[in-house]
Amino acid sequence: YHTPTSTQERLVSVLGDLVKGKLAEYDGFVELYVRESEFERLKHAIEDPYYKDEVAPDEKEFIDGDRSRMILGWEEVFIEDGKIVG
Repeated sequence: YHTPTSTQERLVSVLGDLVKGKLAEYDGFVELYVRESEFERLKHAIEDPYYKDEVAPDEKEFIDGDRSRMILGWEEVFIEDGKIVG
């Protein structure tokens, strides 16, 4: 998900006070969706040699790890394929 400054400025000009001063101070974020039964796969992914040797070093070029934040939780689905499910 990307929110460059130019996009933020355009949206602020359209939405005005609704969003002014409330925008996150970053220009992108990552969401990972993992089934509860597969949580351990995340651990295996970051321990994988390819991740350690290729992905992690590249991330340092565009991610400020010291300022990064995480939100952990779950998604609740109430409508799926146009039908109420929850």
